[in-house]
Amino acid sequence: MNYKLIYDRIITRASLSLRKKKQAIYYENHHITPKCLGGSNNKENLVLLTSKEHYICHLLLTKIYKNTSFEGKMLYAFYMMKNKNKYHMRYAGVNFSLAKEKLYGENGCMKGSNSPWFGKKHSEESKQKMSLKRKDICKTEKERSRLKQMALNRSEEHKNKIIKSNTGKVRSLESRQKMSISHRGLQINERNGMARKCVIGDTVFPSVMEASRATLIDHSVILYRIRSKSNKFLHYQYVENNI
Repeated sequence: MNYKLIYDRIITRASLSLRKKKQAIYYENHHITPKCLGGSNNKENLVLLTSKEHYICHLLLTKIYKNTSFEGKMLYAFYMMKNKNKYHMRYAGVNFSLAKEKLYGENGCMKGSNSPWFGKKHSEESKQKMSLKRKDICKTEKERSRLKQMALNRSEEHKNKIIKSNTGKVRSLESRQKMSISHRGLQINERNGMARKCVIGDTVFPSVMEASRATLIDHSVILYRIRSKSNKFLHYQYVENNI
């Protein structure tokens, strides 16, 4: 099958129909020559497609550039078509699974040096922007609640991986200082108004740190026991509603 011919016909038909974004039909911008192949954002390289046409064109591009050095990039672009647009989710299960397997499977196009991100690093400006954006998101009650649920629902395998990844790791003084600053004011003592009360046995403490000082048990051990689902540590709990 001539995938290139089909692709060109869709593009030509769309280009000749004089489409406009503010019409009743929903259209999306598509790069005729993909940016990874040197395509630009110029008007001549853009065409308005329906969401279905857009999906089909990206699928065709994965066929056109199959077994070439650009296959991984085309598969990734097609894989990202799964993202929810304004109106619906758009992907067929079989094609989506196929793209994901080819991207991230055992011999996937996006693994190791084949990945378009291999060896690349974000600039300091990009890191700063991402950091600020993440901080703003984490200020919302919804996001804090989501992160809390993720932490509580971690599997034992996940917990063991985290422990293993940190075992024996020696952090630099700079890293320790950054961690210290980021944790300041969080669960320090009852005076900052942010600590959570906890109970060990029959004793209520104003915070985990205060409990640690009083019992001489490391605060990380107390936190582990509070979060543990083991029956051995049922006498370690947070005070409900922090009252």
